[in-house]
Amino acid sequence: MAKLADNVDKFADWWSGMETVLKKAEKSASDLRPGKDKLRLKGIQRTWTTIRDDYKHYKVQIIQLQDYYTQN
Repeated sequence: MAKLADNVDKFADWWSGMETVLKKAEKSASDLRPGKDKLRLKGIQRTWTTIRDDYKHYKVQIIQLQDYYTQN
C-alpha cells in the first residue's frame, strides 16, 4: 500500500509540474508573429516536442503501474 501511495504522489507531482509547463508554453506561443519569430518558433517547437515526449513516457509508466497493481 505504501508503494501505491508513493506512486499516487508522483502522479500528482507530475501533473502539477506539467500544468506549469503547459501554461508557460501556451503563453510564449500566444504572441507569435508568423514569419517574424523564426528562432522563437523553433524554441517553442522544441518545448512542445519535449512535452509530447514526456507525456509518452508518463503513459508508459502508468501502464506499467496498472499492470503491476492488476497482478498484485
